Amino acid sequence: WFRTERNNRARHNNHTSSLACWSHIHINKKATHTSTCRVHETPIPPSPRLYLPHLHLIPHSKMGSGESRPIRCQESCTQLGEASLARVQERFQSLSGATPAVVSIETICSELIAAPTPFVSAFVSECYREFIPEQPVPSPLVLHKHLYIILCAELCCGTTRTRSDLYWVLLSCGKGDGVSVPVSHLRSQLDTILSAVLSNSTCPDDEVTKESLLNFLCEQLNLAGQNHVRRKDLVRAIGTAPLLPVVLDKLLAQFTLPGTRAQKEVSKPLFSPELLESSSLISPACGAVINSALPAKCQHQWALLYNSRLHGASFSTFRGGIEDTGATVLVFEDDKGHVFGAFASDSWTVQPQFYGNATSFVFKLKPDTPTLYLATNTNENYQYFNVQSASFPNGLAFGGQFDFFGLWISTDFSRGHSKGNPSTTYGNPSLSGCEEFRIMSAEAWRVGPEPVVVDDGTRQQGKKGVLHGHAEDEALLEMMGKTLHSKGLRPEHEDDEDEVDGEEVKEASSR
Repeated sequence: WFRTERNNRARHNNHTSSLACWSHIHINKKATHTSTCRVHETPIPPSPRLYLPHLHLIPHSKMGSGESRPIRCQESCTQLGEASLARVQERFQSLSGATPAVVSIETICSELIAAPTPFVSAFVSECYREFIPEQPVPSPLVLHKHLYIILCAELCCGTTRTRSDLYWVLLSCGKGDGVSVPVSHLRSQLDTILSAVLSNSTCPDDEVTKESLLNFLCEQLNLAGQNHVRRKDLVRAIGTAPLLPVVLDKLLAQFTLPGTRAQKEVSKPLFSPELLESSSLISPACGAVINSALPAKCQHQWALLYNSRLHGASFSTFRGGIEDTGATVLVFEDDKGHVFGAFASDSWTVQPQFYGNATSFVFKLKPDTPTLYLATNTNENYQYFNVQSASFPNGLAFGGQFDFFGLWISTDFSRGHSKGNPSTTYGNPSLSGCEEFRIMSAEAWRVGPEPVVVDDGTRQQGKKGVLHGHAEDEALLEMMGKTLHSKGLRPEHEDDEDEVDGEEVKEASSR
């Protein structure tokens, strides 16, 4: 049977001459157990038809002569592709200099990871143990090409989910046992990482900003009251803490290839620079927290629409600033000094019912640690906006239900309420100092691209026409001889963006 299988595979792959010479196979007839099996020449490619449960092959990294690659490195080369792999190898050669096979720790600190030398050394050592366990950690410690290729592939080709091993290495760095890590060490690692990231960004590198971000990350990871955090719990928590992967990726930004999508993402600031100049309510740390939770198309594009200190405390002015302007972030300060607000995924339009989608959320910024409250999927009461109605509440709201909103702003623009404890839509407690509050100041920001203005002067949010998804209505208008002004506004290359948007809504719903 074994000889038949080998011959079938040889014919199938058309390379009989490269088959390995298999020998020393002894089968215990009673236990049907293969006792000895060695590969002497070129290994046979794996086949799903051949099943030998006790057959252990010699790893590829220990075979043959010349340069050999660990299994994880081979997978990374496949991920990168020939063109990207060539660029990675070329960059590694420029970093290695006089020693073409390795990069020193000093070069890593100056060119790749802007962090203290002990931190970098611990990180590189742990990477060897995690990604190339068959290869001992070199002494003195250096970065081999194999490990460099693996790290580049993780940053250039991976996603937040597939980078879980890399994130674990960064946060444990030798102090974990592979299963868990002490909370004290984890907090120390986050402190070092934040210091390195803030020192190389437009975000002010001060203790207040770092401490605020550190507390937010620890809260998102549920570290309170724990001595150790298990690896699987930490990886699961990273999926619900959108800011943490952003910070970790920025620390390793130099492992991405220039011009790639991954490099463009990590090169973006933690928050929009406009906040430093125009906002009196959103601190740099709070801006980073809010920005990390926004859909990808809304990040890093902030434009001030309204500021009560600049434009006056007027609901009509506020309405004129936010209506039909696309996705927005609204922030309010009450008479108790509490700062809170919400992200509205859909453009504000007057209508007597709730609308929006699950990417919307509410948040609280002060006086405590910034906290995000995402949609719970209990209902679809994401956002509400109505005026001059005798039958329905007049004002702006997020979550909850009529007269019992998670966040409500009245049309007189002097008062509001935040009820629920918790709100059914977002699961938030009262965001303000008291359930009923007075508005002291307010800001409105458009986030993401500005809506398209069509020929009749109306604005359409996103890239779809007003009749997108209404084929019958479109056909009827064409029969009547009406011009479809919004038809054709949607470029073909933006189909992928809509798929991403749909995935973000599904991801928000799952969270």
